[in-house]
Amino acid sequence: MWTTWIMLILIILIIVGIIKVISKGPANNPTWKGIIISAIFGMLPLYLICCFLGWMGEERDSY
Repeated sequence: MWTTWIMLILIILIIVGIIKVISKGPANNPTWKGIIISAIFGMLPLYLICCFLGWMGEERDSY
């Protein structure tokens, strides 16, 4: 019974975290150079996720 409640709470927290990340939008924009190089090595999804999280790519213009 406790494991059910713990899993329910964890799932709710994960959903809330995903909504917060999506609402902020991507932190950095991917560059063409980065897209081409990561596509050659087969790492394009990882590169795009890193750009979304703000670890790679060019900084986003603040409007």
